[in-house]
Amino acid sequence: MKRFTVHLYMCSVNVYDDRLEIKKGLLTKDTTTLLIDTITAVSIKKIGLQRGRIKFSTAAGSIDVEYGPIHASDAHRLKNTIEADMLANQKKKAAQGEALHPVQHVVPDTNIDTDKLRELKSLLDDGVISQADFDTAKKKILGL
Repeated sequence: MKRFTVHLYMCSVNVYDDRLEIKKGLLTKDTTTLLIDTITAVSIKKIGLQRGRIKFSTAAGSIDVEYGPIHASDAHRLKNTIEADMLANQKKKAAQGEALHPVQHVVPDTNIDTDKLRELKSLLDDGVISQADFDTAKKKILGL
């Protein structure tokens, strides 16, 4: 059953009870499916000033998904949801006597006030503030 969809930079991630469907690109129909049971770690890393990357690791490798500053809270929601699912699956396996693989929690590099960034971007788009004002405020929010 589909639970929710997260739209990140140039991709979308559909979250189901048992899997993720990652569709990269706006025009492509290329979809990668990851079973939640196969995910061993989820991490978020800031890249550059405005973007980040969420990484889904499995025993077979990993899949990286980039996101922009306005998508950071969605990326964190996705990460937290998958980690909660991974823990629930481990508890279920433990109750059934199966071997456990520890869930690896990775702390994101920064806590970004994405709501404030969205508000600033909206003000910039509406012409209320200048690009220079936006850049100055954004740097302050990002701690630069």
